[in-house]
Amino acid sequence: WRSFGVANKINELSLDIFHGLSHEIPYGISKKTKTIVTIHDLIYEKYPELFGWWNSKIYQQKYKSSCKRADVIFAISKSTAKDISELYHINADKIKITYQSCDQRFQTIPMGEKPKSYFLYVGTINKRKSLKDIVTALSQLPEDKKKKLVVVGEGGSYKQEVIEEIKKYNLEDWIIFKGNLNNDELIKLYDNALCLILPSQYEGFGIPIIESLFRKTPVITCNNSSLPEAAGAGAILIDHGNLKSLLNAIIAIQDVKVWNELSESGNSYVNEIFNTYKTSLEIHNKYLDCL
Repeated sequence: WRSFGVANKINELSLDIFHGLSHEIPYGISKKTKTIVTIHDLIYEKYPELFGWWNSKIYQQKYKSSCKRADVIFAISKSTAKDISELYHINADKIKITYQSCDQRFQTIPMGEKPKSYFLYVGTINKRKSLKDIVTALSQLPEDKKKKLVVVGEGGSYKQEVIEEIKKYNLEDWIIFKGNLNNDELIKLYDNALCLILPSQYEGFGIPIIESLFRKTPVITCNNSSLPEAAGAGAILIDHGNLKSLLNAIIAIQDVKVWNELSESGNSYVNEIFNTYKTSLEIHNKYLDCL
C-alpha cells in the first residue's frame, strides 16, 4: 500500500521522470512518467546463501519486477549490466551503464609524501569481503614484508571469526580495528596506507577502491565481478580465495617501482572515468534521453 501511495503522489505531480535510486520503483506510476531504476548488484541472485532463502526470494521478486516495469535501467557497472541481462532476460538496449563517483573530498590532490606504514581494509566485515584471508596472508608474510593492518568497518558473527583467526596466529598487535569513520578520518588513513586490500568474492562496484585510487593509494583486489572495472590500472588483481595469489600481491606491491606505477596509473584512471563532474553529466544526459 505504501508503494501505491508513493505512486499516487508521483501521478499527482505529473512528473516527467521518476528515478528509483536503489533497486525499486513503486507500482502504479502513470505511463506518462518515464521510470528509471538503478540496480547496484545482484548479489542475492549470485550468492543467495549469503542472504538466506527468504530474503533472497523477496529481493528477487521486488527487484526483478522493477527491472521489468522500468523504462530504463541504470546499472552501476558493466558487470551488473551483464548480470541483469543474463539473469532477468532484459534486452541490453534497456540497460545503461551509469558509473558512480565518491565524495568530492576524496578527489582532492594528496599533499606531500607520507609514510606508507600499514595495509588498509575498508568495508563491512562480512564473509563475502574475505577479511579473514588477509589475516591468514599476514601470518605467512616474511618478516621484512609484514606491516600492520588497519580495518575500517563493522560486522557481526563474521567479525568474531576474524578475531579468532587473529588469535590463532597471535596477530593481536598487528591488526587495528577502527570501526566506522567519517570521510575526513578515512582520507587520512588512505593517504598513509601502503595499499587497500579488498579480496572480495563479488561487488556491484566497489567505492572504497576508487576512494583509494583518488588518494593515489594502489589496491589489491580480485579479478571477478565489477572489481577490475573499478580498479582499472591501479590494482594487482588476484583470484578470490587463492592465498598464494594474495601473498604474492602483497609482496609485489611493496616494490617501489610497482607501487609508483600503480599509484600514478590508478589515479589517472579514476580521475578520467569516475570524477563527479563526468558521472553527474552522464546521468543528466541519460535523463534527457528519456524525455
